[in-house]
Amino acid sequence: MDKDFKKILDKLYIEMNSLEKVGKDPVSFPHKFEKEKDIEISAFISACFAFGNVNKIIETLERIFNTMNYEPYYYLKTSTKKDILKDFKGFVYRFVNENSIGEFLYSLGILLKKHGRLIDFAEENAIKTAENIFNGINSFADNPDLIKKSNLLPDITKKSPCKRLNLFFRWMVRKDNVDFGLWSGKLKPSQLIIPLDTHILRISKRLGFTKRKNSSLKTAIEITENLKQFNPSDPVKYDFSLCHTGIQGICNADINKAKCTFCSLQPCCIEGKMKKKILAED
Repeated sequence: MDKDFKKILDKLYIEMNSLEKVGKDPVSFPHKFEKEKDIEISAFISACFAFGNVNKIIETLERIFNTMNYEPYYYLKTSTKKDILKDFKGFVYRFVNENSIGEFLYSLGILLKKHGRLIDFAEENAIKTAENIFNGINSFADNPDLIKKSNLLPDITKKSPCKRLNLFFRWMVRKDNVDFGLWSGKLKPSQLIIPLDTHILRISKRLGFTKRKNSSLKTAIEITENLKQFNPSDPVKYDFSLCHTGIQGICNADINKAKCTFCSLQPCCIEGKMKKKILAED
């Protein structure tokens, strides 16, 4: 393990591990609730809608939770399918329309009525001693109650990295200023898989955590395994800080537009070091 590399990652984590950093992040919505059952279900919904433009995500989640009167657990436990379809008539977000969100929310309600809490369902399916939580995310993605036609759950058979489900598990299992740790006694942070999106993939390639170009579950697991050299018991702790380095435009997809001089990761970045060398020669 490169001790200097670890110091840089830990420093970035400390800088980002703050509620002030979550305002423009879907995790800000579960932080609006006090009851664990509301935190849990709002986190699941928020994670499932964590795709696309961040401003549009926030706007969409505002609409969803306002429609539920900011009582998501009660709403889902008591609403009929007819109620939900009426409440979300005209809803559109990217590929999710009023019918698909209706199916998704109604299915969640069925799950809650059967199991009480999402943790009770997850605990039945996730294996506590397993190396990672693949069985846990698979149980959500393949559950007949969470109807596939809702469009909001990944297709495991297509090698999806299951980013949104892994994000939800991170929020529930880890505990710090951003993540909730409601399931910390049920599963271990070492079992988590990094939620792989375009920012994490790009930054991971630049830091040498993977050479893969595809966003697959194999890639997500490879990146997670490489992060374990810095923190074996909690490798995904670095996800939020790394991802927001990309979201904030510091680590731009175009290396020429990347703000390398402001990036804490620059000393460890393959392309960042190359860029610094070229600029020095000029």
